[in-house]
Amino acid sequence: MQFEYIGTQGSIASYSYGYPVWDTSSNPNVGSKPYNGANYSGIAPFPRLPFTNTNNVNAAQYRSAAINPVYYNPTITYTPWACAGPYPESAAGTGYTVPFSSNPAGIACHWDSNVNLHLMSGAPPNKAYLNPANQGAGWRALDVWNDGSASYNNTANNGFVSTITTRFGSSSYDKTGFWPAVYANYQGGANSNISSYQFVQICPPAAAPTTNSSGVKSNDMVNGYSRCTPPPTLPASPANKKQPTWMHRGIMFTSTAAATRLCEPMHRRCGTSPTGTNITVHTI
Repeated sequence: MQFEYIGTQGSIASYSYGYPVWDTSSNPNVGSKPYNGANYSGIAPFPRLPFTNTNNVNAAQYRSAAINPVYYNPTITYTPWACAGPYPESAAGTGYTVPFSSNPAGIACHWDSNVNLHLMSGAPPNKAYLNPANQGAGWRALDVWNDGSASYNNTANNGFVSTITTRFGSSSYDKTGFWPAVYANYQGGANSNISSYQFVQICPPAAAPTTNSSGVKSNDMVNGYSRCTPPPTLPASPANKKQPTWMHRGIMFTSTAAATRLCEPMHRRCGTSPTGTNITVHTI
């Protein structure tokens, strides 16, 4: 399965992917191919500022797990991808490998007693592979503003964005790029109404900004809007669930008591950063 949307709700079936995977200005089959096959058209929009803009409905629907079940769900603590091997699994088991890997020698599997599975290594915040079993397809940096132009998603300290822009109030302030870690909490009501959602973006705190490879700082102001805005109160969080990870793309972080979990919502992969990381949850 290549598509990053499933379900029958909303009006988002035309969007194949949640994030750009190739250079749309050229042949869609020559850029980064994280799924090893041909790419398809249709990238879901990212939200404009302010997030209450009525044009944000499709972005909210696509980036809400209530509407698009394969997108990041903040009630789940995601683990790194699971490795393939003999069943039942055990700490003493051998022969566990990364399934479908184009680089098996370079990817290690380890036993995780929390989920009783052999898992891949966690992803670093500034180099999360689009597909850890196909590392040649490139990566995306999760802790900087993404505005990279490299069609193979391999720009250091950045992430490929094609022609996608973020609008800061008006079309005069359309800026190429987006925060990759963004999701929408569906809060009830008509799913076609933007007031039914609360957008959450995850980016560095103002006191510890990051700078991407293009020189853009995470706390830059554009038309009176910060690229990253401090959060209001989030909805109460349900109990964490441990979720072994198997599939697809996207990007996000969650928190546990001991560490910050770094995840890609579609790919369901995460890494762990030490407590005190400079990456925090911001919402608007």
